[in-house]
Amino acid sequence: MYDLTDMIPRQIDLTVPYGYHVSEKGLKEFAVELHYTKAEWYELGKNEVKSRYGNPVIAYNPERTLCDIWNPWYNVEDEIKVKAVKNYMASDRKNIRKLNEYRRILPTDKSMRSYIMALN
Repeated sequence: MYDLTDMIPRQIDLTVPYGYHVSEKGLKEFAVELHYTKAEWYELGKNEVKSRYGNPVIAYNPERTLCDIWNPWYNVEDEIKVKAVKNYMASDRKNIRKLNEYRRILPTDKSMRSYIMALN
């Protein structure tokens, strides 16, 4: 959606607040990986964007997406994390101030800061 990686996802990653109940059957059937977050973090960075087919969808902004990729609880390969930061830093729509604000609020791997500083 934001061209942070060129990886084709094998599943849909969906974030919901703790306490949200979903059918396990539906998750497996549609290849959805569910991630739980604190209620106060759930709205952070949400916005409406157009899908590649032109349909409106609710998604997290690039800064929140990067923080989620660098969340130690998510299983994202290092190569994907680094490529996402590089692509974000090369983007015209980067917002370092917002990214740093989100990094202070959300759980992110401490090494993310080093990559941001090296590429800035």
